[in-house]
Amino acid sequence: MRPTTAVLIDETCKKTKDTNLCLSTLRLDTRSSTVDAKGLAGIVLDITLKKAKDNLAQIDGLLSRTTDPALKDILSICLQEYGDATVVILPRAIQKLESKSYAGAMGNAEDSARCAETCEESFSNGPRAEQNRPPTFTDQNNAVLHLSRLAQDIIVSFAPKPKFPKDNWRPTHESAMASPKFHSSFMSVMPLILIL
Repeated sequence: MRPTTAVLIDETCKKTKDTNLCLSTLRLDTRSSTVDAKGLAGIVLDITLKKAKDNLAQIDGLLSRTTDPALKDILSICLQEYGDATVVILPRAIQKLESKSYAGAMGNAEDSARCAETCEESFSNGPRAEQNRPPTFTDQNNAVLHLSRLAQDIIVSFAPKPKFPKDNWRPTHESAMASPKFHSSFMSVMPLILIL
């Protein structure tokens, strides 16, 4: 790994909430040596999509084999969530990142995280559901959850901050009252108020 790449990864990961996950994810991916910060976010989204697809395949397999009605209901929820994440949400996040629609990409990444959360939480509806949880499924859900949030953090680290045009500014009630123009106008009508 070239020193400049190592520095970019280190500096980028320091700005995220899960520095260790960021470093371990990007240092192991050879694509990191040829991209900028935006490219690093794209790599994380791509890895998230692959893990979500793996989860979807496992869910589909479990659903076809289980005979437990309660587990079927839970897996059906997960199938829907990960279907949305893999077919629509994460591909859209990658597309929006490429087009520099950073707010949209972050929104889609958050939607992806919520898909994993919803699937995981569906197993918490009673002890029977907990017992039927696949052994590694919590880790797999958490992987998608944390990678989705990591992608958001990386995008925040380089995306331009939104600017609000001064032309759209309107004075608040307090600032209007404090202005010299308001003070002058108020003082001119004050005698009339006193007379009345």
